Amino acid sequence: MKPRRKLFLQIRPAREALAFYKISDGGDTTLFMYPTPKPPPTTTARDPAPFRVFSGQVIQDFITSVHFARTGNHISEDTRDLIWSIAVSIFAIGGMVGGITGGTIATKFGRKGGLLLNNIMGVAGAALMTFSKACGSYEMLILGRLVIGFNCGLSTALVPMYLSEISPITLRGGLGKCFHFTSYLPSLQFLMTRMDEG
Repeated sequence: MKPRRKLFLQIRPAREALAFYKISDGGDTTLFMYPTPKPPPTTTARDPAPFRVFSGQVIQDFITSVHFARTGNHISEDTRDLIWSIAVSIFAIGGMVGGITGGTIATKFGRKGGLLLNNIMGVAGAALMTFSKACGSYEMLILGRLVIGFNCGLSTALVPMYLSEISPITLRGGLGKCFHFTSYLPSLQFLMTRMDEG
């Protein structure tokens, strides 16, 4: 491991920010919807259940701590759940807008140019979510989720178009569908782990 990389991993605030981004992004919206389950009273070292962290409880605790730091009052559960539900659902709204505008962006900037511009949206959304904890702002988290949703929706529209244009005729259909198949794998994996717990 390079010394600079090792030094970066030892910086605690940077690790916390990256971990918070990973939890807030979740890789999938469904991770936001489940609070942390209570571990059973007796667990063994081999049981992985107590070590699983669902991001729903982490985000709820973040909203609670930010509200308390701003006002000095405890947030009601209804208000906290409202903010949490906005953070969950705003991703889908951004995805819908990104998917709808995909054709226009592909026509105006081209498939490759649209994907390159979309990378800027991805970096902007990741930065907003990463620094939301350091700035103590759940609004930044919500805005970052909206931007990342737009990024994902635009990718869903542009990537199959780009793949179908650059692929050979014999592989065109398979490569176009391959993108959508791989995008559903994390959701399938999450559902399988939920079934194992139930």
